[in-house]
Amino acid sequence: MTVTETITKYVPTLDKLVGFMQGNLDALVHSNGALVSGLQAISQELLAQTQTAVDAVSTRGKQVFAVKSVKEALSVGGETVKATYQGQIANVSKISEMTVKVASDVAAPVTGRIEALFKTAA
Repeated sequence: MTVTETITKYVPTLDKLVGFMQGNLDALVHSNGALVSGLQAISQELLAQTQTAVDAVSTRGKQVFAVKSVKEALSVGGETVKATYQGQIANVSKISEMTVKVASDVAAPVTGRIEALFKTAA
C-alpha cells in the first residue's frame, strides 16, 4: 500500500474523529455556560435571601425594643425563632432545588456526548 493510499484510507476516519472531538468541545462550552448561569442565579438568590434576613432582623429588633413586658418579650422571641427556622428551611430547599437543576443542566451536554460515543462505537 502506498502512502497516498494509506492517507486516503484513514482521512475519513480522522475527519470523523475531529468532528467528534469538536462535538465534545461544544458540549463542554455549553456545560460551562450552564454552570456559570446556574451559579449566577444561585448567587442572586442567596443575595435576596440575605437581604430578606437583614430586613427581618431589623423588624424583629424594633419589635423587641417596643415590648412592655417580659411575657411580650418572650412571645416576640418565640415568634422570631419560629419565623427564622421556617425561613431557613424554605431557603435551604430553594437553594437545593436550584443546585440540582444546575447539576442537571451542566451534565446534560456531556451525557449527550457519552451517548454519542456509545452509538458511534456500536
